[in-house]
Amino acid sequence: PWHITREMIASLNITVVACGTVSDHPYEEASTEENYTVPREMGILREVKSDSPLTVQEIVSRILNNEAVFHQKVSKKMAA
Repeated sequence: PWHITREMIASLNITVVACGTVSDHPYEEASTEENYTVPREMGILREVKSDSPLTVQEIVSRILNNEAVFHQKVSKKMAA
């Protein structure tokens, strides 16, 4: 969810809200402080430090870039 409320935390019995230090979401930086205000006030926000700069977008790019190679391999095997 974009905005974590006290009601959500109570109804779902949430004891920890975690957020990472690496994000590739275009709106993340502008709204991070606002989104995590309630968990921060409640003392249940935990930031997870990432030693890797790898993002979802980078993974998707790698998959798409390697798609052609994969199709060539399959085509070769099917032709054999």
